[in-house]
Parts: sequence; C-alpha cells; structure tokens
Amino acid sequence: MYYINGLQFQKLTRISLSSFICSLLLILMILTIPLLNNAIASKDIFGVEKIYPTKKGGEEWYIDMINPLADNRFDPYNLLAMEDRNSEDPPLFKIIRNKDNSWKMVPLTDYTSIRINILTDDGYNQNKIETFDHNKLAEKGYMQSQHDWKNIEMTGYIKLNKFDIDKEN
Repeated sequence: MYYINGLQFQKLTRISLSSFICSLLLILMILTIPLLNNAIASKDIFGVEKIYPTKKGGEEWYIDMINPLADNRFDPYNLLAMEDRNSEDPPLFKIIRNKDNSWKMVPLTDYTSIRINILTDDGYNQNKIETFDHNKLAEKGYMQSQHDWKNIEMTGYIKLNKFDIDKEN
C-alpha cells in the first residue's frame, strides 16, 4: 500500500496493470463502435441502411416519389436502348401510382420486358462513346464519362403481380 496526500493506493502488479489496460481498451472499443458504425453505415433518404458509404464526390440518385416522370435522369420506358423508337412513338408502358404511393409499370402493348434506365448527371449521349472495345474501355475506366455508374449499391423493392412461365417476362 502507498499513501499519497493521505490517499491510500494499492500497488499494481504487472498482471493487474495489464488487466486494467485491457479493460480500459475494451471499454473504449465498446464506446466507439456506435460512432464507427455511424461513420461507415448511414441511411438513405428513405431510411434504408446503406451497406457502403457513398464515395466522396460520388453520385447518388433517388426516385422522386411524388412525380418520377419529372426527373430527366429517370427513363422508365427504356427509350435510350430502343434505337428503333423515338420520342414521338407512343409509350410501351405507363407508370401509375398505387394506393400505397408506390409506382407500377403497366404495359400498353404486348411488349412486356420492362427495363428502366437511371442516368448519371452527365446523361447519355452515344456520340460521346469513343469505342466499344472492352480492353480500351477497361484501360480508360469508363465508357462515356468518368461519372458512369460502376461499383454501385442499389436498393429496390419490387412486387411481382403476375408471372407466366410460358412467356418471357
């Protein structure tokens, strides 16, 4: 026992000192885990927890749940991929609001393959694509612009209302 300014202290042995340090480190780890989780995993605007944080300066896109067609980055009709169609052609689908405020793609023809494009801020311009050579694209790191979607995390909730095994859906 030691006395300093009238206070009694017990002599710490090497074992009790190392146990004290380990306990202190464990307490610090327990206290910092929630802080690390908040720094690493955050939630999106819908409250869904992200698996990975968004890269600094990286792009994010969220559907406009009030009026998705007002967003020029949202192409629910896949017009970009249909070279034989143009903007004057009647749509193959319509997008309608459900009672729960979600949205439904409804085919207007017998064309039932639904594909939705989400564009980056740079949009899509096929004339900006210099090559389709996979080796050159891999070397360059993108196809149209440095903002092309790659290494993305996507969360989507889809309800399949009907399925016909004899047809391509």
